[in-house]
Amino acid sequence: MSSVATAQASQTHLPRPALGVIAALFCGYLAVGLPLPVIPLFVHGHLGFSNLVVGVVIGIQFLATVLTRGYAGRVTDQLGGKRSALQGAVIQLFAGVLYLCAAIPSLPAQTSLTLIVLGRLTAGFGESQFVTGCVSWSIASVGPTRAGMSMSWTGIAMFAALSIGAPVGMALYQLYGLQAAMMACIAAPALSAFIASRATSYLSPGGVRLPFYKVIGRIWREGLGLMLQGVGLSGLTAFASLYFAAHHWNSAGLVMTAFGIGFILVRLVLGHLPDLVGGYRVAMWSLLVEALGQAMLWFAPTAWFALAGALVTGLGCALIFPALGVEALKRVPPANRGSAMGAFVAFLDIAYGISGPAAGFIAGQFGYASVYLFGTACALLGALLALLSRSVQS
Repeated sequence: MSSVATAQASQTHLPRPALGVIAALFCGYLAVGLPLPVIPLFVHGHLGFSNLVVGVVIGIQFLATVLTRGYAGRVTDQLGGKRSALQGAVIQLFAGVLYLCAAIPSLPAQTSLTLIVLGRLTAGFGESQFVTGCVSWSIASVGPTRAGMSMSWTGIAMFAALSIGAPVGMALYQLYGLQAAMMACIAAPALSAFIASRATSYLSPGGVRLPFYKVIGRIWREGLGLMLQGVGLSGLTAFASLYFAAHHWNSAGLVMTAFGIGFILVRLVLGHLPDLVGGYRVAMWSLLVEALGQAMLWFAPTAWFALAGALVTGLGCALIFPALGVEALKRVPPANRGSAMGAFVAFLDIAYGISGPAAGFIAGQFGYASVYLFGTACALLGALLALLSRSVQS
């Protein structure tokens, strides 16, 4: 064992995730939230491309992310979550630079779109390392018996960043243009890298490490449940701004805020439940609540009803990641926790990568509301899977 690993092995676990890790995750994930409502409006409204192209542009980031999760898991397991998080933050910064270049007014629409796509691919590669590193780093700081609580806190940081970043990005875009919003996408990961560089490292335990494909084989059931949950969130991030604009509702920037309020509230109050009562039970009920929120969005008669649907979706989504993540960690050796988290989150990336273009096709054929009917069906299917998985386990 290296001297670094020896030093870290001697550290005691914290009662709560390390503050530096959570703060770095929040700042870095702002770079994910800031462009979410902006890019669809820029690509569709300013550049003039179709809904299907919007879905592809949003979803392609998650394709890049899922293809690099194995690498992110290896970096995390071998060099520690801090190293992976730092690498990811720097790469996210370069994605912001590409976004900023796309905002140059004199560029042809096709060139701007190409730069946006390159930025999304770069952001996906950075996010893969950044999130895998931070989640594993946080778990390492508290130990495996508090893994569910740790994942609750990392999720709070991520979705707080989404709920704040989305309206801030929208406001910057509306008031000052795309350049201002994209400059914020550069500043956020730069601040994250600074915070992470000053935080304490925590390494995962040593031991035999499974190949990444074997890790996937052990946690696929939990990953599939997470993937079905992600369809609803993907519909919110990719098409809420266009859904609201089609109805002439002016509060699209509050959609992710409403989602984040419900999400964070449940994680703060009930974040201990997966460790206490078991992941499958919590996941099943959570997916049913998510299905209700998606159904509310589907038939929403007013903007406030739609925002309430986003809030209920957040209530449902809150504990699905830690609930199924706790069950996934039980299936791999301690030395593979970084790879397990990478593989587990890869299923969410697949959901975003597939459901973005799929939702774009559905929206083009049947209208924006049908995107949330699709999310309702997927959440119900996920609840059934969680129930069956619980029966298999027992």
